Amino acid sequence: MYGSFQANMMALALAYLQLALYFSSDLRVTLPAALLLSALCHLAHPWTALQILGAVALLAVARRGRREALLAVTMAAGVVVADCVRSSLAPAGHGTAADVVGGYLNATLTRALGNLLSLPRTMHFAVTTLYGGFMNYPLLALALAGLLLDRDELSDLLSAWAAAAAIAYFSTWSFASRALLNLPTHVMAARAVARLRGAHLWAAVSLSLSYYAMCVMNLVPPRAA
Repeated sequence: MYGSFQANMMALALAYLQLALYFSSDLRVTLPAALLLSALCHLAHPWTALQILGAVALLAVARRGRREALLAVTMAAGVVVADCVRSSLAPAGHGTAADVVGGYLNATLTRALGNLLSLPRTMHFAVTTLYGGFMNYPLLALALAGLLLDRDELSDLLSAWAAAAAIAYFSTWSFASRALLNLPTHVMAARAVARLRGAHLWAAVSLSLSYYAMCVMNLVPPRAA
């Protein structure tokens, strides 16, 4: 599990670099870099690469811009390149885009309603057990509200990223936990907190510090009697 978690974090670091290219106006640099980063991200952790690709595809459809469309196509090409490399190393095709999507559909479509009903328990397990204090979930509602208040390129990108994670509602815990982990919750929360002033700002900071203090205490195992 922890090896997979480390691969997920490495792929997520590459994904942040990919999406930073979205704000670059020089396509001669952006597109080759996006192709390479997408391929490396897919080799590191296919699920993360496909979720990020889904977010960029949603953004391209919503904005209908040439730059967004080119970025989405280039990232998809990177996934194809990574699939070719992976298939040559593992002829069974394990870890390719088709394998990941097929596994997700097989685990989801047959149990979609059950997964939806168990979502609260799944999210509680993911946040408290798998990720500890990583998520800062007390500010998630504020972070999501911030996406509705700000209308700029960054908020559009974050909104598409959040929309791509909606598949978590119908997923098993293994897919739902990854969809949650791959969300840029810290960026979303920081933008929302930056809008606060006075007592509201202090309340948000106090809530976050209290939450992290609680999580640090939970990381310390109790001594045996």
